Amino acid sequence: MKDVDGLIPSDEGRQVGRRKEELEAESRGVILYNRDPITPPAGQGSYENPIMVPSGLNERAVGFEDPQTHAIYWFNLNKGPVHYVKQLNKYFKMESY
Repeated sequence: MKDVDGLIPSDEGRQVGRRKEELEAESRGVILYNRDPITPPAGQGSYENPIMVPSGLNERAVGFEDPQTHAIYWFNLNKGPVHYVKQLNKYFKMESY
């Protein structure tokens, strides 16, 4: 597919929504969506000391691997409240940057 100039458009020129925001942030040196796994320090995950999940937005999807079935589960984490994940018996909270 070619654009109006007869050239093949770049990835950046064809993206919209969250992917476009991610590419624009990366061009400024900001990682908007961190896909690296989080391995919390020992003792973290209680209500008083939740697992902190970094985010550049007010909400993000978070996935975790069930320790018994190894299935991947997802939940939406919002800025503010602490979120409890029953399968892990752990609490999570968003850390904005």
